[in-house]
Amino acid sequence: MATIELEDVSKTYDANKRDSGVEAVRNVSMHVGSGEFVSIVGPTGCGKSTLMEIVAGLTDPTAGEVTIAGEPVTGPRRDVGVVFQKDSTFPWRTVLENVEFGLQMHGVTFDERRERSRDVIELVGLSGFEDTYPNELSGGMRQRVAIARTLVMNPAVMLMDEPFGALDEQTRIMLGDELLSIAAKTEQTTLFITHSINEAIHLSDRVVVMSARPGQIKETVGVDIPRPRSTDVFGSERFNDLSERVWELLKPEAESGLQR
Repeated sequence: MATIELEDVSKTYDANKRDSGVEAVRNVSMHVGSGEFVSIVGPTGCGKSTLMEIVAGLTDPTAGEVTIAGEPVTGPRRDVGVVFQKDSTFPWRTVLENVEFGLQMHGVTFDERRERSRDVIELVGLSGFEDTYPNELSGGMRQRVAIARTLVMNPAVMLMDEPFGALDEQTRIMLGDELLSIAAKTEQTTLFITHSINEAIHLSDRVVVMSARPGQIKETVGVDIPRPRSTDVFGSERFNDLSERVWELLKPEAESGLQR
């Protein structure tokens, strides 16, 4: 059961210096169920990425604890995949070589890693581009490569920090549909950070709304739109109601953040 549990997690940077440091997040407790898709939204600087780094084991909390599948997170884990906003493809490797990189580093045999990589490339809709280099791909296609490189490791948990943030709106929506399809097939537990309210509602089972810094959970909004979903949900009455609710929660926090 690939659950994620955060219990009273806080993070203060430079806490050992003479000043009091920067308190990024404060007393965050959250549960993400096995196979659940949960998004985090909040104003800039509210600690969303800090929380993601803590869950990924890339940085330690100042206080509190994170567990995945009941085990404390003390560092990066092989069963946790991370996809960032920044293009992370290796320009000197083809799509296939990029996707199989992690398997190669873990000593998986040539035949097995090629087979697994080709399967995942098909899953993300890049069949036919196996021998293509990243500079020959669009930004959206390169991000699919990054997702495939994470998926091929078969992680129980997928952490995604604004993976579509650098893309245009149309490409974001299209990749969101792809991600919904992938999540349904893999049944992975997903924690997703985004600035887009519509994206969060489109993809998620629940949307966690954070306050301005120090980031705290202000409210969690359940998304009761039936699955499977597609772009058809945009503009529906329920979708609009949920978007308005999340915006009502975010607006004062965004205004507070601008005043800091």
